[in-house]
Amino acid sequence: MFTNPFRPKLIQCDDIELFVIFGAMRSGSNLLQEKLNYFDDLICLGELYNPSFVGVDRPHINKFSYAGYGRNDPESRKSRQKDPFLLLQQVQDQAQKEGKIPGFRLFDGHNKDVRRVLLNNPRVRKILLQRDLVDSFVSLALARESGQWVKRDEKANKVTQVHFDIDEFEQYVRKTQRYFGALKQRLDETQQQYKVIDYYDVLDDEKVEEIAKFAGSTVEMRKQPTTLRKQNKGGLEQKLSNFEQVKDYLHGFNQSALG
Repeated sequence: MFTNPFRPKLIQCDDIELFVIFGAMRSGSNLLQEKLNYFDDLICLGELYNPSFVGVDRPHINKFSYAGYGRNDPESRKSRQKDPFLLLQQVQDQAQKEGKIPGFRLFDGHNKDVRRVLLNNPRVRKILLQRDLVDSFVSLALARESGQWVKRDEKANKVTQVHFDIDEFEQYVRKTQRYFGALKQRLDETQQQYKVIDYYDVLDDEKVEEIAKFAGSTVEMRKQPTTLRKQNKGGLEQKLSNFEQVKDYLHGFNQSALG
């Protein structure tokens, strides 16, 4: 039985307008968030339910608060912990005042109650963002090693290599496949529409236009250069310290084999 007054409202509300990007770290979600904010009738926030912070940020315009919540504000984290659905309601209310449709990024490891409620509401537009599993795993390992999660300055290079651990990679593959598999299964069972996109779709502005339209936008994208810069340039042979030892494994890797 629901005890939170906003939870049934979010499930049953006929006029809710919200989109959610179900993704994972190093999948291109920062870039997608920024590009969706180039549509004047959308507002895409960050990871609202990241356990370490409240992702109400839009860093490309140096905005780190929204609807009374701050990204690194301890009181905001306490408020979200006490009532996670109040955060969602207040974000939607603020966006409606601005004439925008709100959205945010939701990853595995974020609030499971919120994920369950949103998955079961057919009015919430679902975008599933995925990336090649080898590329995302290596990118994640490099970010953890270097401490550089986002790059906005072309000169801010942190060149590093990482050791490719096959056992760790296969665990990562299984976990990622379970997460997206469960999402798709639930959405298919409830016969909901959803959009599956790839990392490379985010690089294509025409594809982003389609994504924005699915999210509810009715305007054209403002053309402006992104503030993000590509990280980890080069091939796997430059990124992996043990590339010669694992190249045969990587060449033969089948992304469905571990599912």
